Amino acid sequence: MQSSRVIKLSSRQSAPITENQNLLDFELPAGKFDLSRSYLIMESQLDQPANNLNIFVGSYPGNTDNIYDNISLVRHASLRSATKGVIETSRHVNVLRSNLKPLTDSSGERFSDFYTGKFQGMPDRNGLMGSQWRELEKTGTTASVSKSHEHIIPLSDVFNFAKHDYYDTQRHGDLSINLEMAPESLAAQVVLSDAVGSLIPGAAYWPTIEAPETAANRDITTPAPAPGTGTNFPQPVTMTRKYDTIGNSPFFVGQVVTVAGTNVAAVDTRITEITYNQSTRTIQLSFNDVLPVAGGDASNMVITSRTGAAGPTPVFPKCDLVLVEVDEISNPPDEYQYTTYKVQEDTQPTANLNKTYQIGPLCKNVMLCMPPAGAGANPRDLHATKRVDTYRFSVNNKFIQNRLIPTLSGNDHITGLHKTQQMKTFDNMDDKMKGNGYFFRAGLRNDTLQPADVDFMLMTPVPLTGSQKMFGVEINMNAGAGNVDQLYIFEETLAMLK
Repeated sequence: MQSSRVIKLSSRQSAPITENQNLLDFELPAGKFDLSRSYLIMESQLDQPANNLNIFVGSYPGNTDNIYDNISLVRHASLRSATKGVIETSRHVNVLRSNLKPLTDSSGERFSDFYTGKFQGMPDRNGLMGSQWRELEKTGTTASVSKSHEHIIPLSDVFNFAKHDYYDTQRHGDLSINLEMAPESLAAQVVLSDAVGSLIPGAAYWPTIEAPETAANRDITTPAPAPGTGTNFPQPVTMTRKYDTIGNSPFFVGQVVTVAGTNVAAVDTRITEITYNQSTRTIQLSFNDVLPVAGGDASNMVITSRTGAAGPTPVFPKCDLVLVEVDEISNPPDEYQYTTYKVQEDTQPTANLNKTYQIGPLCKNVMLCMPPAGAGANPRDLHATKRVDTYRFSVNNKFIQNRLIPTLSGNDHITGLHKTQQMKTFDNMDDKMKGNGYFFRAGLRNDTLQPADVDFMLMTPVPLTGSQKMFGVEINMNAGAGNVDQLYIFEETLAMLK
Protein backbone atom coordinates (compact mmCIF):
# COMPACT_ATOMS: atom_id res chain seq x y z
CA MET A 1 0.00 0.00 0.00
CA GLN A 2 1.32 3.43 -0.93
CA SER A 3 2.31 5.57 2.04
CA SER A 4 1.18 9.18 2.35
CA ARG A 5 1.93 12.28 4.36
CA VAL A 6 -0.15 15.36 5.11
CA ILE A 7 1.04 18.91 4.47
CA LYS A 8 -0.91 21.96 5.65
CA LEU A 9 -0.41 25.17 3.69
CA SER A 10 -1.47 28.68 4.61
CA SER A 11 -2.58 31.16 1.99
CA ARG A 12 -0.52 34.21 1.10
CA GLN A 13 -3.16 36.35 2.75
CA SER A 14 -3.04 36.17 6.55
CA ALA A 15 -5.92 38.53 7.36
CA PRO A 16 -9.37 37.22 8.31
CA ILE A 17 -11.62 36.46 5.36
CA THR A 18 -14.38 39.02 4.87
CA GLU A 19 -16.80 39.94 2.12
CA ASN A 20 -14.38 42.66 0.96
CA GLN A 21 -11.16 40.69 1.57
CA ASN A 22 -12.03 37.32 0.12
CA LEU A 23 -9.16 36.36 -2.22
CA LEU A 24 -6.89 33.44 -1.29
CA ASP A 25 -3.75 32.25 -3.09
CA PHE A 26 -1.90 29.00 -2.44
CA GLU A 27 1.47 28.02 -3.89
CA LEU A 28 1.95 24.25 -3.74
CA PRO A 29 5.48 22.96 -3.11
CA ALA A 30 7.27 20.54 -5.37
CA GLY A 31 6.23 16.95 -4.82
CA LYS A 32 3.83 14.18 -5.71
CA PHE A 33 0.27 14.65 -4.48
CA ASP A 34 -3.03 12.82 -4.24
CA LEU A 35 -5.38 15.68 -5.10
CA SER A 36 -8.46 13.47 -4.65
CA ARG A 37 -7.80 13.29 -0.89
CA SER A 38 -6.68 16.89 -0.44
CA TYR A 39 -9.04 19.53 0.93
CA LEU A 40 -9.55 23.06 2.20
CA ILE A 41 -10.20 23.84 5.86
CA MET A 42 -12.03 27.10 6.43
CA GLU A 43 -12.35 28.10 10.07
CA SER A 44 -15.46 29.95 11.26
CA GLN A 45 -16.69 31.35 14.57
CA LEU A 46 -20.17 32.22 15.88
CA ASP A 47 -19.03 33.46 19.26
CA GLN A 48 -21.24 34.71 22.10
CA PRO A 49 -20.38 35.60 25.71
CA ALA A 50 -20.69 32.65 28.11
CA ASN A 51 -23.36 34.54 30.07
CA ASN A 52 -25.48 35.17 26.97
CA LEU A 53 -25.42 31.85 25.12
CA ASN A 54 -27.85 30.27 22.66
CA ILE A 55 -27.30 27.34 20.34
CA PHE A 56 -26.64 28.74 16.86
CA VAL A 57 -26.09 26.84 13.63
CA GLY A 58 -25.30 28.04 10.13
CA SER A 59 -27.82 28.81 7.45
CA TYR A 60 -27.80 30.62 4.13
CA PRO A 61 -28.91 34.26 4.42
CA GLY A 62 -32.63 34.46 3.68
CA ASN A 63 -33.15 30.67 3.47
CA THR A 64 -33.75 28.90 6.76
CA ASP A 65 -35.56 25.97 5.13
CA ASN A 66 -32.70 24.06 3.46
CA ILE A 67 -29.31 22.79 4.61
CA TYR A 68 -26.33 24.05 2.63
CA ASP A 69 -23.01 22.42 1.83
CA ASN A 70 -19.57 23.81 2.61
CA ILE A 71 -18.88 24.40 -1.08
CA SER A 72 -21.22 27.38 -0.63
CA LEU A 73 -18.20 29.23 0.77
CA VAL A 74 -16.20 29.09 -2.52
CA ARG A 75 -17.43 31.29 -5.38
CA HIS A 76 -14.70 31.16 -8.04
CA ALA A 77 -11.51 29.11 -8.33
CA SER A 78 -8.55 28.69 -10.65
CA LEU A 79 -5.92 25.93 -10.84
CA ARG A 80 -2.71 26.69 -12.73
CA SER A 81 0.49 24.83 -13.61
CA ALA A 82 3.74 26.78 -13.73
CA THR A 83 4.72 25.06 -16.98
CA LYS A 84 1.38 24.09 -18.59
CA GLY A 85 -0.68 27.20 -17.82
CA VAL A 86 -4.31 27.20 -16.68
CA ILE A 87 -5.57 23.69 -15.92
CA GLU A 88 -9.08 24.56 -14.77
CA THR A 89 -11.17 27.61 -13.99
CA SER A 90 -14.34 27.13 -11.97
CA ARG A 91 -16.67 30.13 -11.86
CA HIS A 92 -19.76 30.06 -9.66
CA VAL A 93 -18.65 26.64 -8.44
CA ASN A 94 -20.83 27.16 -5.34
CA VAL A 95 -23.95 27.34 -7.53
CA LEU A 96 -22.94 24.33 -9.62
CA ARG A 97 -21.92 22.00 -6.80
CA SER A 98 -24.74 23.01 -4.45
CA ASN A 99 -27.23 21.86 -7.07
CA LEU A 100 -25.31 18.75 -8.12
CA LYS A 101 -25.00 17.44 -4.53
CA PRO A 102 -28.65 16.25 -4.26
CA LEU A 103 -27.99 14.13 -7.37
CA THR A 104 -24.36 13.01 -7.03
CA ASP A 105 -24.42 12.11 -3.32
CA SER A 106 -26.58 9.42 -1.74
CA SER A 107 -28.66 10.22 1.33
CA GLY A 108 -26.19 8.22 3.43
CA GLU A 109 -23.24 10.25 2.15
CA ARG A 110 -25.06 13.50 2.81
CA PHE A 111 -25.97 12.42 6.36
CA SER A 112 -22.32 11.50 6.95
CA ASP A 113 -21.25 14.95 5.78
CA PHE A 114 -23.07 16.51 8.73
CA TYR A 115 -20.23 15.28 10.92
CA THR A 116 -17.48 16.70 8.68
CA GLY A 117 -18.56 20.29 8.61
CA LYS A 118 -21.97 20.98 7.16
CA PHE A 119 -23.64 24.18 8.24
CA GLN A 120 -25.91 22.20 10.56
CA GLY A 121 -25.52 19.13 12.74
CA MET A 122 -27.67 16.08 13.34
CA PRO A 123 -30.84 16.35 15.44
CA ASP A 124 -31.32 14.23 18.54
CA ARG A 125 -34.37 12.03 19.28
CA ASN A 126 -36.35 15.10 20.39
CA GLY A 127 -35.75 16.91 17.11
CA LEU A 128 -33.26 19.32 18.69
CA MET A 129 -30.20 20.31 16.70
CA GLY A 130 -26.65 20.31 17.97
CA SER A 131 -24.12 22.86 16.83
CA GLN A 132 -20.54 22.60 15.65
CA TRP A 133 -19.95 26.09 17.14
CA ARG A 134 -20.85 25.18 20.73
CA GLU A 135 -19.26 23.05 23.46
CA LEU A 136 -22.35 22.27 25.53
CA GLU A 137 -22.11 21.20 29.15
CA LYS A 138 -25.19 19.15 29.99
CA THR A 139 -24.44 18.61 33.71
CA GLY A 140 -22.48 20.31 36.48
CA THR A 141 -21.60 23.98 36.87
CA THR A 142 -19.06 24.50 34.09
CA ALA A 143 -20.50 27.00 31.63
CA SER A 144 -20.98 26.03 28.01
CA VAL A 145 -18.78 27.96 25.61
CA SER A 146 -18.44 28.96 21.97
CA LYS A 147 -15.83 27.20 19.86
CA SER A 148 -14.38 27.43 16.37
CA HIS A 149 -15.63 25.17 13.61
CA GLU A 150 -13.73 23.88 10.59
CA HIS A 151 -15.50 23.54 7.26
CA ILE A 152 -14.02 20.69 5.22
CA ILE A 153 -14.18 21.37 1.46
CA PRO A 154 -12.76 18.56 -0.71
CA LEU A 155 -10.54 19.92 -3.46
CA SER A 156 -12.41 17.63 -5.86
CA ASP A 157 -15.57 19.66 -5.15
CA VAL A 158 -13.76 22.77 -6.34
CA PHE A 159 -11.93 21.29 -9.35
CA ASN A 160 -12.79 18.27 -11.47
CA PHE A 161 -9.06 17.88 -12.14
CA ALA A 162 -8.56 17.26 -8.41
CA LYS A 163 -10.28 13.88 -8.76
CA HIS A 164 -6.88 12.51 -9.86
CA ASP A 165 -4.96 10.62 -7.20
CA TYR A 166 -1.44 11.27 -8.50
CA TYR A 167 0.15 14.51 -9.68
CA ASP A 168 3.90 14.96 -10.03
CA THR A 169 4.99 18.59 -10.11
CA GLN A 170 8.36 17.61 -11.67
CA ARG A 171 6.57 16.19 -14.72
CA HIS A 172 3.71 18.67 -15.08
CA GLY A 173 4.75 21.81 -13.19
CA ASP A 174 4.22 23.35 -9.77
CA LEU A 175 0.60 24.14 -8.97
CA SER A 176 -1.00 27.34 -7.74
CA ILE A 177 -4.59 27.76 -6.57
CA ASN A 178 -6.49 31.06 -6.59
CA LEU A 179 -9.82 31.28 -4.78
CA GLU A 180 -12.53 33.88 -4.37
CA MET A 181 -14.40 32.96 -1.22
CA ALA A 182 -18.01 33.78 -0.33
CA PRO A 183 -18.08 34.29 3.46
CA GLU A 184 -21.44 36.05 3.15
CA SER A 185 -22.94 32.60 2.43
CA LEU A 186 -22.96 31.79 6.15
CA ALA A 187 -25.51 33.36 8.48
CA ALA A 188 -26.16 32.53 12.12
CA GLN A 189 -29.51 30.91 12.95
CA VAL A 190 -30.70 30.27 16.49
CA VAL A 191 -31.87 26.69 17.08
CA LEU A 192 -34.40 26.90 19.91
CA SER A 193 -35.78 30.22 21.12
CA ASP A 194 -38.72 32.58 21.00
CA ALA A 195 -37.08 34.46 18.11
CA VAL A 196 -38.79 34.77 14.76
CA GLY A 197 -36.94 32.52 12.36
CA SER A 198 -35.72 30.11 15.02
CA LEU A 199 -34.92 26.71 13.54
CA ILE A 200 -37.16 25.14 16.18
CA PRO A 201 -39.75 27.70 17.40
CA GLY A 202 -39.84 27.67 21.18
CA ALA A 203 -43.57 28.40 21.20
CA ALA A 204 -44.13 25.05 19.47
CA TYR A 205 -41.47 23.00 21.27
CA TRP A 206 -41.88 23.82 24.96
CA PRO A 207 -45.63 23.08 25.36
CA THR A 208 -45.27 19.73 23.54
CA ILE A 209 -45.95 16.49 25.38
CA GLU A 210 -43.99 13.71 23.69
CA ALA A 211 -45.09 10.10 24.13
CA PRO A 212 -44.72 8.24 26.41
CA GLU A 213 -44.24 11.20 28.77
CA THR A 214 -47.20 12.90 30.42
CA ALA A 215 -45.61 16.31 31.10
CA ALA A 216 -44.67 19.06 28.68
CA ASN A 217 -41.04 19.97 28.02
CA ARG A 218 -41.41 23.20 29.99
CA ASP A 219 -43.17 22.00 33.18
CA ILE A 220 -41.52 22.56 36.57
CA THR A 221 -42.72 20.54 39.57
CA THR A 222 -44.23 22.65 42.38
CA PRO A 223 -43.08 21.35 45.78
CA ALA A 224 -45.55 20.69 48.59
CA PRO A 225 -46.37 22.81 50.40
CA ALA A 226 -46.38 25.37 47.58
CA PRO A 227 -44.08 28.38 48.12
CA GLY A 228 -46.12 31.31 49.41
CA THR A 229 -46.08 35.09 49.00
CA GLY A 230 -42.88 36.79 50.11
CA THR A 231 -40.67 33.77 49.51
CA ASN A 232 -38.51 32.74 46.63
CA PHE A 233 -39.36 29.63 44.65
CA PRO A 234 -36.84 27.05 45.91
CA GLN A 235 -33.89 26.06 43.76
CA PRO A 236 -32.80 23.78 42.26
CA VAL A 237 -36.13 23.25 40.49
CA THR A 238 -37.14 19.76 39.34
CA MET A 239 -38.42 19.31 35.82
CA THR A 240 -41.65 17.29 35.72
CA ARG A 241 -40.88 15.45 32.53
CA LYS A 242 -38.61 12.40 32.71
CA TYR A 243 -35.57 11.99 30.45
CA ASP A 244 -34.03 8.63 29.63
CA THR A 245 -30.58 10.24 29.35
CA ILE A 246 -29.22 13.69 30.08
CA GLY A 247 -28.25 13.98 26.43
CA ASN A 248 -31.92 13.98 25.43
CA SER A 249 -32.72 17.07 27.46
CA PRO A 250 -32.92 20.53 25.88
CA PHE A 251 -30.96 22.15 28.74
CA PHE A 252 -27.30 23.16 29.00
CA VAL A 253 -25.28 25.14 31.53
CA GLY A 254 -25.27 28.83 30.60
CA GLN A 255 -28.49 28.64 28.58
CA VAL A 256 -30.53 31.86 28.67
CA VAL A 257 -34.11 31.11 29.69
CA THR A 258 -37.28 32.69 31.06
CA VAL A 259 -38.95 31.19 34.15
CA ALA A 260 -42.50 32.15 35.13
CA GLY A 261 -45.69 30.81 36.74
CA THR A 262 -48.82 31.68 38.67
CA ASN A 263 -47.81 34.36 41.21
CA VAL A 264 -44.22 34.27 39.93
CA ALA A 265 -43.50 37.08 37.48
CA ALA A 266 -41.36 36.21 34.45
CA VAL A 267 -37.64 36.25 35.27
CA ASP A 268 -35.05 36.39 32.48
CA THR A 269 -32.10 34.39 33.74
CA ARG A 270 -29.66 31.65 32.79
CA ILE A 271 -29.01 28.11 33.95
CA THR A 272 -25.99 27.86 36.28
CA GLU A 273 -26.13 24.18 37.30
CA ILE A 274 -27.71 20.97 36.05
CA THR A 275 -27.96 17.66 37.91
CA TYR A 276 -29.42 14.39 36.62
CA ASN A 277 -30.70 11.43 38.64
CA GLN A 278 -30.39 8.29 36.54
CA SER A 279 -32.61 6.14 38.77
CA THR A 280 -35.54 8.58 38.77
CA ARG A 281 -34.74 10.04 35.31
CA THR A 282 -35.24 13.56 36.67
CA ILE A 283 -33.38 16.78 35.92
CA GLN A 284 -32.80 19.61 38.37
CA LEU A 285 -31.87 23.15 37.36
CA SER A 286 -30.42 26.11 39.25
CA PHE A 287 -30.58 29.67 37.94
CA ASN A 288 -28.48 32.82 38.21
CA ASP A 289 -31.42 34.79 39.67
CA VAL A 290 -33.99 34.27 42.40
CA LEU A 291 -37.66 33.62 41.57
CA PRO A 292 -39.80 35.86 43.85
CA VAL A 293 -43.32 34.70 44.74
CA ALA A 294 -45.95 37.46 45.17
CA GLY A 295 -49.78 37.59 45.27
CA GLY A 296 -50.43 34.00 46.43
CA ASP A 297 -48.97 30.53 46.34
CA ALA A 298 -46.73 29.64 43.39
CA SER A 299 -47.99 27.10 40.85
CA ASN A 300 -47.89 26.22 37.14
CA MET A 301 -44.19 27.01 36.87
CA VAL A 302 -42.67 26.73 33.40
CA ILE A 303 -39.34 27.36 31.68
CA THR A 304 -38.85 28.56 28.10
CA SER A 305 -35.78 29.48 26.09
CA ARG A 306 -35.26 33.05 25.03
CA THR A 307 -33.12 34.98 22.59
CA GLY A 308 -29.99 36.54 24.00
CA ALA A 309 -29.24 40.24 23.80
CA ALA A 310 -27.26 39.83 20.58
CA GLY A 311 -26.80 37.08 18.02
CA PRO A 312 -23.31 36.22 16.76
CA THR A 313 -21.74 37.59 13.60
CA PRO A 314 -19.89 34.93 11.57
CA VAL A 315 -16.12 35.43 11.52
CA PHE A 316 -13.64 33.53 9.32
CA PRO A 317 -10.12 33.77 10.78
CA LYS A 318 -8.36 31.69 8.10
CA CYS A 319 -8.48 29.04 5.41
CA ASP A 320 -5.76 26.40 4.98
CA LEU A 321 -5.04 23.85 2.26
CA VAL A 322 -4.35 20.27 3.36
CA LEU A 323 -2.34 18.32 0.79
CA VAL A 324 -1.82 14.57 0.75
CA GLU A 325 1.72 13.82 -0.42
CA VAL A 326 2.41 10.32 -1.77
CA ASP A 327 5.41 8.28 -2.86
CA GLU A 328 6.52 8.06 -6.47
CA ILE A 329 4.79 5.36 -8.49
CA SER A 330 6.42 3.14 -11.11
CA ASN A 331 4.21 4.15 -14.06
CA PRO A 332 3.10 7.76 -13.59
CA PRO A 333 0.55 9.10 -16.08
CA ASP A 334 1.89 11.06 -19.04
CA GLU A 335 -1.43 12.83 -19.54
CA TYR A 336 -4.64 13.54 -17.69
CA GLN A 337 -8.11 13.46 -19.20
CA TYR A 338 -10.81 15.30 -17.28
CA THR A 339 -13.76 17.61 -17.72
CA THR A 340 -14.12 21.22 -16.71
CA TYR A 341 -17.12 23.55 -16.47
CA LYS A 342 -17.58 26.79 -18.36
CA VAL A 343 -20.46 29.04 -17.44
CA GLN A 344 -22.61 31.59 -19.22
CA GLU A 345 -24.79 34.03 -17.27
CA ASP A 346 -27.95 35.63 -18.56
CA THR A 347 -30.74 37.69 -17.04
CA GLN A 348 -34.20 36.96 -18.43
CA PRO A 349 -37.18 38.82 -16.89
CA THR A 350 -39.68 36.39 -18.39
CA ALA A 351 -41.62 33.37 -17.14
CA ASN A 352 -41.48 31.66 -20.55
CA LEU A 353 -37.97 31.62 -21.95
CA ASN A 354 -37.31 30.63 -25.56
CA LYS A 355 -33.78 31.59 -26.54
CA THR A 356 -30.72 30.20 -28.30
CA TYR A 357 -27.22 30.27 -26.83
CA GLN A 358 -23.86 29.26 -28.26
CA ILE A 359 -21.98 26.47 -26.51
CA GLY A 360 -18.35 25.61 -27.10
CA PRO A 361 -16.65 22.71 -28.84
CA LEU A 362 -16.09 19.46 -26.90
CA CYS A 363 -19.09 20.25 -24.70
CA LYS A 364 -20.77 16.97 -23.68
CA ASN A 365 -23.38 18.03 -21.08
CA VAL A 366 -25.23 21.21 -20.26
CA MET A 367 -26.76 22.12 -16.88
CA LEU A 368 -28.96 25.11 -16.09
CA CYS A 369 -29.70 26.73 -12.72
CA MET A 370 -32.05 29.57 -11.81
CA PRO A 371 -31.50 30.42 -8.13
CA PRO A 372 -33.96 32.96 -6.72
CA ALA A 373 -32.91 36.47 -5.80
CA GLY A 374 -32.26 37.17 -2.14
CA ALA A 375 -34.71 39.32 -0.21
CA GLY A 376 -33.50 42.74 0.86
CA ALA A 377 -29.74 42.85 1.39
CA ASN A 378 -29.38 39.06 1.28
CA PRO A 379 -27.23 37.58 -1.51
CA ARG A 380 -28.80 35.58 -4.32
CA ASP A 381 -29.64 32.05 -3.24
CA LEU A 382 -27.50 29.14 -4.43
CA HIS A 383 -30.18 26.45 -4.58
CA ALA A 384 -32.25 26.21 -7.78
CA THR A 385 -35.59 26.06 -5.95
CA LYS A 386 -37.68 28.15 -8.36
CA ARG A 387 -40.31 25.80 -9.71
CA VAL A 388 -40.05 24.94 -13.40
CA ASP A 389 -43.19 23.47 -14.96
CA THR A 390 -41.85 22.23 -18.31
CA TYR A 391 -38.72 22.49 -20.44
CA ARG A 392 -36.90 21.12 -23.48
CA PHE A 393 -33.69 21.79 -25.37
CA SER A 394 -32.37 21.74 -28.93
CA VAL A 395 -28.94 21.58 -30.57
CA ASN A 396 -28.46 23.28 -33.94
CA ASN A 397 -32.25 23.69 -34.25
CA LYS A 398 -32.98 19.98 -33.63
CA PHE A 399 -34.91 19.13 -30.48
CA ILE A 400 -33.16 16.75 -28.11
CA GLN A 401 -36.50 15.86 -26.47
CA ASN A 402 -39.56 15.18 -28.62
CA ARG A 403 -41.90 16.85 -26.14
CA LEU A 404 -41.94 19.32 -23.26
CA ILE A 405 -40.61 17.63 -20.11
CA PRO A 406 -42.71 18.17 -16.96
CA THR A 407 -40.66 18.33 -13.76
CA LEU A 408 -43.26 17.46 -11.12
CA SER A 409 -46.29 15.25 -10.82
CA GLY A 410 -48.58 16.82 -8.27
CA ASN A 411 -46.95 19.00 -5.65
CA ASP A 412 -43.59 17.41 -4.93
CA HIS A 413 -43.07 14.15 -6.90
CA ILE A 414 -40.37 14.28 -9.58
CA THR A 415 -41.67 12.87 -12.86
CA GLY A 416 -40.13 9.88 -14.60
CA LEU A 417 -39.45 11.94 -17.74
CA HIS A 418 -37.48 14.52 -15.77
CA LYS A 419 -35.60 11.80 -13.90
CA THR A 420 -34.76 10.16 -17.24
CA GLN A 421 -33.13 13.38 -18.48
CA GLN A 422 -31.01 13.48 -15.34
CA MET A 423 -30.00 9.83 -15.70
CA LYS A 424 -29.05 10.30 -19.36
CA THR A 425 -26.83 13.22 -18.39
CA PHE A 426 -25.12 11.27 -15.63
CA ASP A 427 -24.56 8.35 -17.99
CA ASN A 428 -22.85 10.79 -20.35
CA MET A 429 -20.75 12.04 -17.41
CA ASP A 430 -19.63 8.45 -16.77
CA ASP A 431 -20.89 8.98 -13.25
CA LYS A 432 -23.57 7.51 -11.01
CA MET A 433 -26.68 9.43 -10.02
CA LYS A 434 -27.05 8.37 -6.39
CA GLY A 435 -29.21 11.15 -4.97
CA ASN A 436 -32.98 11.59 -4.96
CA GLY A 437 -32.98 15.17 -6.27
CA TYR A 438 -34.24 16.84 -3.08
CA PHE A 439 -32.48 19.33 -0.84
CA PHE A 440 -32.27 18.37 2.83
CA ARG A 441 -34.58 20.47 4.96
CA ALA A 442 -33.29 22.23 8.03
CA GLY A 443 -34.04 20.00 10.99
CA LEU A 444 -34.33 17.12 8.50
CA ARG A 445 -38.11 17.49 8.30
CA ASN A 446 -38.24 15.46 5.09
CA ASP A 447 -41.64 14.06 5.98
CA THR A 448 -43.26 17.27 4.74
CA LEU A 449 -41.58 17.86 1.38
CA GLN A 450 -42.56 20.98 -0.53
CA PRO A 451 -41.78 22.13 -4.10
CA ALA A 452 -39.07 24.34 -2.56
CA ASP A 453 -37.22 21.16 -1.52
CA VAL A 454 -36.91 19.99 -5.13
CA ASP A 455 -33.62 20.62 -6.93
CA PHE A 456 -34.79 22.27 -10.18
CA MET A 457 -31.40 22.07 -11.87
CA LEU A 458 -32.08 21.17 -15.51
CA MET A 459 -29.63 19.11 -17.55
CA THR A 460 -29.17 17.31 -20.83
CA PRO A 461 -26.42 15.51 -22.75
CA VAL A 462 -25.46 17.09 -26.07
CA PRO A 463 -23.69 15.57 -29.10
CA LEU A 464 -19.92 15.80 -28.77
CA THR A 465 -18.42 17.77 -31.68
CA GLY A 466 -15.26 19.70 -32.41
CA SER A 467 -17.14 22.85 -33.30
CA GLN A 468 -19.41 25.31 -31.58
CA LYS A 469 -23.12 24.49 -31.35
CA MET A 470 -26.34 26.46 -31.07
CA PHE A 471 -28.14 25.42 -27.90
CA GLY A 472 -31.87 26.21 -27.78
CA VAL A 473 -33.57 26.62 -24.40
CA GLU A 474 -37.31 26.49 -23.76
CA ILE A 475 -38.28 26.92 -20.09
CA ASN A 476 -41.76 27.52 -18.72
CA MET A 477 -41.85 28.60 -15.09
CA ASN A 478 -44.62 27.76 -12.66
CA ALA A 479 -47.11 30.60 -12.15
CA GLY A 480 -46.01 31.04 -8.55
CA ALA A 481 -42.27 30.99 -9.30
CA GLY A 482 -42.00 34.31 -11.10
CA ASN A 483 -39.54 34.92 -13.93
CA VAL A 484 -36.48 32.98 -15.01
CA ASP A 485 -34.44 35.99 -13.87
CA GLN A 486 -30.80 34.95 -13.31
CA LEU A 487 -29.80 31.97 -15.48
CA TYR A 488 -26.53 30.05 -15.17
CA ILE A 489 -25.66 27.73 -18.08
CA PHE A 490 -22.84 25.32 -17.18
CA GLU A 491 -21.08 23.52 -20.04
CA GLU A 492 -19.20 20.35 -19.10
CA THR A 493 -16.31 20.28 -21.53
CA LEU A 494 -13.60 17.70 -22.25
CA ALA A 495 -10.03 18.74 -21.37
CA MET A 496 -6.58 17.17 -21.38
CA LEU A 497 -3.28 17.94 -19.68
CA LYS A 498 -0.17 16.48 -21.36
